[in-house]
Amino acid sequence: MKLEEKIRKTLEEHEEIIAVYLHGSLAGGDQRNDSDIDIALLLKGDFEPDALYPARVAEEIARKCHLPREIDVRVLNDMPLTFLHQVLKNGVLIHSRYDRKRVEFETRAYDMYLDYKPYFDRFNEIRRMRLLS
Repeated sequence: MKLEEKIRKTLEEHEEIIAVYLHGSLAGGDQRNDSDIDIALLLKGDFEPDALYPARVAEEIARKCHLPREIDVRVLNDMPLTFLHQVLKNGVLIHSRYDRKRVEFETRAYDMYLDYKPYFDRFNEIRRMRLLS
């Protein structure tokens, strides 16, 4: 069974999870043997995870999927727009419980990112110029 399928089967039991994305080097196909596994979760709006929720989910995935590698779990609901954009653009959707809610979230995130993109670009240009000078 593929890694994505193992992770999906592990997390599909969680009613609070709307969607699961695999991102980072594993999703991009350029992982190494020591690469970690990056997972992003979209949670229901009425679910309020505590600070240890991502660590508990990571431990559950490692245990149930028998993974020796480090697992990095992030909750998308509270992430900056630039991170959301990277996950949605380059990540791989491996589970979607509520397609409508997921698509609404993705659309809102893309719209907000595009609204702020000129500011991000300007900030990055200024930072690049300062680093080069």
